[in-house]
Amino acid sequence: FFSLFHFSDRTPPTVIITSKPATVSNQNPFTFGFHCRETCSFECSVRQHGNIPAYSQCNSNRYTARNLQNGKTYVFYVRGTDDVGNQGNPTSYKWKVGKSILPGLKKKTLTFVGNNKISGGGG
Repeated sequence: FFSLFHFSDRTPPTVIITSKPATVSNQNPFTFGFHCRETCSFECSVRQHGNIPAYSQCNSNRYTARNLQNGKTYVFYVRGTDDVGNQGNPTSYKWKVGKSILPGLKKKTLTFVGNNKISGGGG
């Protein structure tokens, strides 16, 4: 008795973001790294937060976003399609373009006369 089983892959791929900017960053341009656990092609989008993504083909496991506006929040989206055509849900990352100020960190002003500090204060 011989039986032939046909297996149909219906599992969409999952994309994992492996590198990204800080949640508040002025590193412009902004570069993202990502991969699938299986063979995938990728589509990416960067949109201002609240806008619908508009995907385009990413040719590698990296994507660079340029010329983004300071003070705005953006979302990077990436989705994968495996070699049998299953398209996965997008993976996303949200960040704000700007300078990061750590909580509790204040600018200090120091006054020196010669090599001696004579006053210091928070600013």
